[in-house]
Amino acid sequence: MRKIEIPWESFAVSLISLLIGFLVGGIILAAVGVNPLRAYAAMFHWALRRPGAIFQRATPILLTALSFAVAARANIFNIGAEGQMYLGALASLYVAVKSGSALLGALAGLVAGMGYASIAGFLKSHRGVNEVISTIMLNWIAFFFLDYSISRYLADPSRPWRSVKVPVGARIPYVGSFPLSFVVAVIVSIAMYFLLWRTSLGYDIRAVGLKPKAARYGGADVKKITLLSMSLAGVAGGLAGSMIVQGQSYYIDIPLSVMY
Repeated sequence: MRKIEIPWESFAVSLISLLIGFLVGGIILAAVGVNPLRAYAAMFHWALRRPGAIFQRATPILLTALSFAVAARANIFNIGAEGQMYLGALASLYVAVKSGSALLGALAGLVAGMGYASIAGFLKSHRGVNEVISTIMLNWIAFFFLDYSISRYLADPSRPWRSVKVPVGARIPYVGSFPLSFVVAVIVSIAMYFLLWRTSLGYDIRAVGLKPKAARYGGADVKKITLLSMSLAGVAGGLAGSMIVQGQSYYIDIPLSVMY
């Protein structure tokens, strides 16, 4: 019978890190004249009163973190999740408004994020461009493209600083106060885990991330795997934008990134 090992050391490190975070935060609060105990009490009070809001805020954080983590398995430093999120949000808004379909809107965001991340993936795999530089530049391009598109084509006539709203029929609903967009994020996370750890493609991605030369000798197409890794990362980034627009705010405001 296989013995189940509980990673107590990992739990201890996480717990100590959390406590240190609270301690440092308390020192900073005290330094600016705020009672740390009252501040933390208020934080937990409002969090427990509106548990659905926790999952709402966690959704884009989970997906953008997943975007970084997937690329990191291939040893790619993807800091372009923000740009992928912008394009995903814009595509979702446009398609949701035009079609009235929540599914088509989410798929549009997924495809937009994947396609945008693929640009950085192609530049790295086929031209040797450092992904940090390319993703930073692509973030700004996406930001200004989003700003232009909203103000020029999708602005709310009564509130020109933000977009029109997603139709009710194209929104991702809530069950009580619980957002179903969080369920989507969890499903995507599980799917990515399965792909990375239970498929041959995932094995190749991890092999390329650990030893590109060894992976190449083993038959892996390093350029193709690099491009695919960034594309998969873009799927999560694009969906983050979709979930914000279709499952939380129902419109786009600038800057969108303040929501995660």
